[in-house]
Amino acid sequence: MYREDNGTLVIADFKTDISVTQERMSSYWRQLYTYARMVERITGQTVSELVLIFCLAGEAEVLRQSRQSRADDDL
Repeated sequence: MYREDNGTLVIADFKTDISVTQERMSSYWRQLYTYARMVERITGQTVSELVLIFCLAGEAEVLRQSRQSRADDDL
């Protein structure tokens, strides 16, 4: 987790999967949304973005989701 210049928090999670199914990807996003809700309840601070970082040989793939882009935050 880190803080943006605007004061909001970002939750980042590093993954080592080589190949990820759509079902697994959905579960990773649900996991991050759960973390975000918990952090917000505990700290009273806003989590603005969720980031999945896949550590691959020689490179990293970074996927981002804005919390505001989610219509249903109660997965």
